Amino acid sequence: DFPEGITNGAQWYDIKGGMQDFNYLHSNCMELTVELTCCKHPPGKTLHRHWEANKESLLSYMEKVHMGVKGIVTTKAGKPVEGAEVFVAGINWNVTTTSAGEFWRVLAPGQYTIKAVGSAGTDKVDVTVDENETSVINLVLT
Repeated sequence: DFPEGITNGAQWYDIKGGMQDFNYLHSNCMELTVELTCCKHPPGKTLHRHWEANKESLLSYMEKVHMGVKGIVTTKAGKPVEGAEVFVAGINWNVTTTSAGEFWRVLAPGQYTIKAVGSAGTDKVDVTVDENETSVINLVLT
């Protein structure tokens, strides 16, 4: 049963310790597997046909990666904060800022409270995420 053509891979076959888990847990990166054919190793001559049959949906999906929030966490003096934890209220998974204080989080449209906690303090803001948009929020720790 694939509602709207989608399956949760973990319900289909569970892989523990794969690259998808590692990347999500340790690098703020979401990785996924897209299976376009039931053939495990399709002949190279068929790849163009698979691309043409799925190009628009794949490109549309790739555009969704920008939906959500992104920004930079800084100190009052404007210096980026590396390693700050960025929380989304109601979601039990935080992301960590880069060495340049950057963060990003894919979110469905809706209202969210975003909070950053780091060595320089905390900051919290309410934000609205719109369909197909990126909300840029820069947080200043005090």
